[in-house]
Amino acid sequence: MQALEYYFNPHLRKDTYLKVFSFRPEKKDLAHLGYLYLIVEFTNALKGDRKFISELVDLIKETFYSNPKLLPEKALIETLKKANQFLYKKTESGDVRWVGNLNIAILNLANYFLYFSRGGNIQILLLRGDELSDIAQELEEKITPSPFKFFGGVASGKLISQDKVMVITQKLFENLYDEILPELINLPEIKDKTLKKFFRSKKKEMKNWTGIFFLLLIEEKIPFFSLKLRLPRINKTLFLILSLIALLAISYFLFRY
Repeated sequence: MQALEYYFNPHLRKDTYLKVFSFRPEKKDLAHLGYLYLIVEFTNALKGDRKFISELVDLIKETFYSNPKLLPEKALIETLKKANQFLYKKTESGDVRWVGNLNIAILNLANYFLYFSRGGNIQILLLRGDELSDIAQELEEKITPSPFKFFGGVASGKLISQDKVMVITQKLFENLYDEILPELINLPEIKDKTLKKFFRSKKKEMKNWTGIFFLLLIEEKIPFFSLKLRLPRINKTLFLILSLIALLAISYFLFRY
């Protein structure tokens, strides 16, 4: 599995904060929770908004990896509850700058299963073969409209080898959709080297576009086999007898003449 991230012309929109956060378990008993990715866009951002984003991201990370007894989907559900509570408290205290400006996708990849959610406007897509699907559509059915429920439900699915999961900020997606995205999908091979070359070839068309293109490349698992040679255990007494016989045999051949 590879996680690739591409930032397009962030200098053009200094009031837009763009960032991908990647986390992995730091303890063995949390290994089953897998990887956590946050793709964040904050428009009309002021200097103080970075602290808000940092607090939210830290809360999401710490909550998700806080309980080794939870399975990934349950851990993400509990994390979204805490995140919604955090945002509700911010709103109660009068901090509403995030409303309408915060767009975030949360992905969790654990043992070929993808669990995800989003808040705001951001695209989550799955490319399988030559078919591109809007997998975030399922989330729309799980969202209960509420000013204090920014994150809705959790959608999930089993990934297979060669799947590509894309997260694209909304404005960039709209610009890519008609021509460039179809060309990208039809590339003979999608990997970091070919994508960089492809995007360089589109530099002129994309010179005024801003946003994040995040990609998970799902690769086939290669099993690792370790060979352990196990010798039969020999009783200590038997070992001593055999050693003595060996010494006597050696002595016989040495002194027989």
